[in-house]
Amino acid sequence: MISIDTQAPSATQQQPQSALPYHIPILSKPDLGFLRAPGPGLGNLLFPIARAFEGQRQIGGTFVMPTMRQIKIGPVLRFERDKRTYGEIFRPRSSREMAIWARAITAAKVSEVHAAQSAKVIAYSGMADQFRALPDDSSSFRAFLHQTSRYPVLEARYDIAIHFRKGDFVAPAESHARQSVQLPVGWYRKAYDQARDWLGKDQPNAILFTDGNPVATADELGIDTLAFEPPGNALTSLLAMSQAKVLIPSRSTFSLWAQYLGKSTAFWPKGFDLGQYKHLSASHDRWV
Repeated sequence: MISIDTQAPSATQQQPQSALPYHIPILSKPDLGFLRAPGPGLGNLLFPIARAFEGQRQIGGTFVMPTMRQIKIGPVLRFERDKRTYGEIFRPRSSREMAIWARAITAAKVSEVHAAQSAKVIAYSGMADQFRALPDDSSSFRAFLHQTSRYPVLEARYDIAIHFRKGDFVAPAESHARQSVQLPVGWYRKAYDQARDWLGKDQPNAILFTDGNPVATADELGIDTLAFEPPGNALTSLLAMSQAKVLIPSRSTFSLWAQYLGKSTAFWPKGFDLGQYKHLSASHDRWV
């Protein structure tokens, strides 16, 4: 079991640990323990994981490490670099963690909406109220992701992260309220120029994160000084993005997570309905 500091209420502190609930993120069904049915991308999967983590911190009990590896056909058919199976992003579960998962997955569960201290297993699923359901302080969950990552994570702060999402996103459109729509190359160039002005740097330290060909994407952007993301996987990329002072995002929960974990200033496209995902911040949300 992962060691998680708890801040349990005084009422739960009087209960024996065995009386406190398991907190299990349900990512997709069926879940066989070593593999599960197709599910969403990492950005969406992190919501039930984060709420289960926070539920354990608030109520006490045991956080259940979820099954991450999933079957995913779309990225293979689209020849994407990241196949998004996610089996390699967290360190392997220990035998004890596997036994905890088996007990929790087979027991009767209540949803987080009906959670009570008497529940034996509380199940967390879906996106719920997205970032509005999470604490403003992301430091504890960020530390958990660093602890749990299978591979080392970039620790150094830098100026700008550019997240150019392609893959399964539909054709470019600058003025659009939805997620999962590509942003035009011209928008990224404009946002980059505004980010440079905001930082007061002519040649900021900038890293490109993309699911496309990084060299071809950098050529499209026409930014000569771009570095490419460090080798790794979806989680190490997300945590590396969160180290940027300024984020030039895609319209995705992946970019939203990078901002949440890093408290970076993000330059969002005008027309993007950001308020449906999180509380807007005058100091951290800017518009291009």
